[in-house]
Amino acid sequence: MQGDLLSSLYHLPIRMRLFAWSQTLPRRSVYGLFVVLVAMLGYQQTALGQSTLDLIPWPQQLEVHEGVWVMTASTVIVRAENDASEAPAQLLRHYLHGATAYDLPIISEVGGEDVSRLVFAHDETLGPEAYRISVTEEEVQMFAGGPPGWFHAVQTVRQLLPPEIEHTDYGLVRQDIEWTVPRVSIEDQPRFSYRGMHLDIARHFQEVSFVKEYIDLLARHKQNVFHWHLTEDQG
Repeated sequence: MQGDLLSSLYHLPIRMRLFAWSQTLPRRSVYGLFVVLVAMLGYQQTALGQSTLDLIPWPQQLEVHEGVWVMTASTVIVRAENDASEAPAQLLRHYLHGATAYDLPIISEVGGEDVSRLVFAHDETLGPEAYRISVTEEEVQMFAGGPPGWFHAVQTVRQLLPPEIEHTDYGLVRQDIEWTVPRVSIEDQPRFSYRGMHLDIARHFQEVSFVKEYIDLLARHKQNVFHWHLTEDQG
């Protein structure tokens, strides 16, 4: 499952903290509340032409250019020179495989300039969670100073692709979809170092699969703290 992969490949900065809260939410409200709160984090005025991009949270700097980059079965993933990008590269490959059935190779260098590619590039001037994305018709470049920044860049690239990329069953995806990313230049980093959501399973028990999916949703939207309410005085 995605939750297992996130834990084993990447060691996300999700910190489990136990809180005793006096109020709880019914399960049916969890997804609705999550969408509302995350949308509030990403909301801001956007220029004409940018409002069509569904990015949550909204990046600090964004420029949209003419044209798109196209992912095909011959696209390659290029990791950075150091080994720190290996886990984010594997995670990106995993995310893209479910909907496309593409087995994109992860390589250390490109053999030709005409190869469509997703590139992890190291930039030591960027902060721990900061990243830059530069999209041309030939490549998607993801710059970061280390794994946390690359992980955030991967989540943004997921949102720039058509929404069908979130499918995990290739058989359910329309075969006429063109996997494109708009040509954009993005510079971003979290505004707050502490970003989290709360889940109460003391009064409203949830299955393990639900908790893993909840953590995946947090990570997908660049949240880094998981508040897990496990007990209270009535228990």
